[in-house]
Amino acid sequence: MGLASWLVWAEGGWVKQKPALGLYIVQLVLNLLWPYTFFGQHNILLALVDIVALDFVLAACVQAFSKANHVAGNLMKPYLAWVLFATALNFSLWTLNKSA
Repeated sequence: MGLASWLVWAEGGWVKQKPALGLYIVQLVLNLLWPYTFFGQHNILLALVDIVALDFVLAACVQAFSKANHVAGNLMKPYLAWVLFATALNFSLWTLNKSA
């Protein structure tokens, strides 16, 4: 993530890459909120809402990074795959625990 964001930054900084870097910041915030909602608050549903939002923002970030720098976009794809897997796990836990 760090190298990918640096590669995008190197393509023109904040002035030329504002949408891509803005999406990057938003996904960082959503990523930071997930452990707090899931583990700290034990709110599986709110964590699911957060991680689904993260999925969409991260997919848009990968697309924006790919437009700015092809390598940067490719570097973000494993992270997107991991977050999608974590989303499936979060959904499974919510499904199993929604009656509790």
